[in-house]
Amino acid sequence: MIIRLDQIPADGLTLNEDRPVEWLSNFPDLIDGKGMSAAGEVRFRLKVDRMGDQVHLKGNISVPVKTECSRCLEEVVKDVQAPVDIVLVPEEPGNEGEEAEDEGYGTYRGEEIDIADHLRGQLALYFPWRFLCKPDCKGLCPHCGVNLNKETCNCEENKMDPRWSELKKLKT
Repeated sequence: MIIRLDQIPADGLTLNEDRPVEWLSNFPDLIDGKGMSAAGEVRFRLKVDRMGDQVHLKGNISVPVKTECSRCLEEVVKDVQAPVDIVLVPEEPGNEGEEAEDEGYGTYRGEEIDIADHLRGQLALYFPWRFLCKPDCKGLCPHCGVNLNKETCNCEENKMDPRWSELKKLKT
């Protein structure tokens, strides 16, 4: 996604766009749909402002994700959202290709800026490592496997794993 510096008006540029999931080339799991898939298009809502040579991207990027709950394995669709607040400055001679250490900072070269990698990076930073159907999901019973959100099980509450039985002999 290319932005030309000379096309950013004084009052800024507003970008409200949707892209197909294939645009998220850094998320192969969402594209191939194995275990997790995108449930819709990638959306971003951005305001692009220019102050001299600096370009400021502010807004958000989101994608709906269909996967299973990490606790109860039920199907869940959640909207993954990431705030975008990035300042881009021209590359300095001799520093071409250097990576920025601050995620809110980036560089560009020439009169065109490709903001796609910056947006993909922001989404990657905020992508959850697990998904839950609801915050208080009770999960599955570790003994009988019943979904505790839907029914109760009759397992013994204090059933101990036999591998830990020797520890009961220790005195405190």
